[in-house]
Amino acid sequence: MFPFLLDSHGRITLFELHAAYKLQHYSYLQNVYLLTNGLRPQNRPALALPIRRSNLLEDAVALLRVPLGTAVHLHLMMVFSGEAVAGPGVNAEFFLLFMEALVANKEIGFLTDWESNLLWFSEEAMQEVRLGQTLVSSADIYWALGVACGLAVYNRVFMDFHFPLALYKKLLGVSPDLCDLWELSPRLGRSMTKILEDTNEHLEDTLCRTFTYQYETNGKVIMRELIPGGSFTMVTQRNKHEYVERFVHHKFCSDAVQRKFERFEAGFTSVCQVLHFRLLSPRELRDVAFGKASYDWPALEQGVIYVNGFNARHNTIKMFWEVFRELSDEQKKRFLIFVTGTDRVPLSGMKALGITFSMAENPEGLPQAHTCFRTFYLPAYGDKTDLRDKLSIALEQCFGFAPLE
Repeated sequence: MFPFLLDSHGRITLFELHAAYKLQHYSYLQNVYLLTNGLRPQNRPALALPIRRSNLLEDAVALLRVPLGTAVHLHLMMVFSGEAVAGPGVNAEFFLLFMEALVANKEIGFLTDWESNLLWFSEEAMQEVRLGQTLVSSADIYWALGVACGLAVYNRVFMDFHFPLALYKKLLGVSPDLCDLWELSPRLGRSMTKILEDTNEHLEDTLCRTFTYQYETNGKVIMRELIPGGSFTMVTQRNKHEYVERFVHHKFCSDAVQRKFERFEAGFTSVCQVLHFRLLSPRELRDVAFGKASYDWPALEQGVIYVNGFNARHNTIKMFWEVFRELSDEQKKRFLIFVTGTDRVPLSGMKALGITFSMAENPEGLPQAHTCFRTFYLPAYGDKTDLRDKLSIALEQCFGFAPLE
């Protein structure tokens, strides 16, 4: 394998072809197994995972923390209990809600930087966490998160995964650097850069900093030495570069962080073997795994397909795009989630989403969506204000899949 012979687009295409081949290959093997045991083959063999909305995090961790064997290489089919709809849109909604539930649970041990809004592993030791009525090891939760991310990548479902580029570097065996600290925590990045740029000969007197790393947990400030005897070693002009390097290394690779990352990595590579995506750079892996967050709203409009009585010249469609252009970016992203199950954008751009607009049967009802097919059911409203109000209500209620008649 010589990845340097391919450009970025070629490497990403090769990765996606490999994932598609594995899905096809393991689907074939599953049907061979069924036939040899006298059972009927399936059109699309799937890994079906039933989840209760009311216990989403508990159910997901319980299902994903156990080895799934070769079943992880089948098409993923998340099923919410009591709901008839299943497919890519439901998968996307599950991953979105799963990450929200993980981040909301403060016992699990993720830190959110207040400036970048990015997540990283905390310095706290792994412990048992209560999920619903069950006590679960946080080690199992990190494994389950890795499996979930691997399944998202493998099934080409974008996941709202707010981790910095440093995570993808570590997955590919690349050491994070000061640029990664800037991305994760601009405040710390500025502080370290200021130290490097300081030309004061007596830096130890003005900076008054030792080779230590401090963090707060449960209201207590904890100090860790970056080198043996670090609490007695002042940062000087001579050793400041070593200090910054060790500070960055500790932030991304301390013992506590590394143990959590290794559990995540083990879960991730149980689905996506690291050998198969070493041809990608860290940035390419991040884009392949979780899409882009750059939005070209005119391209979205250009890529829409109109069916069942609608066309680009229909009065309701003209009113819709007038209303849509007036929405805030957050409301527009909400529309993406409503129709596709995620607000992430394919590498090929928003036009490639290929959303279908279909005329709804009830001209007075609320807009609906079938995320499995990226179809938006819009009533043929005759009034722009009515359209705006009902679209707003639909977007506020965008989570939850109701069966469409």
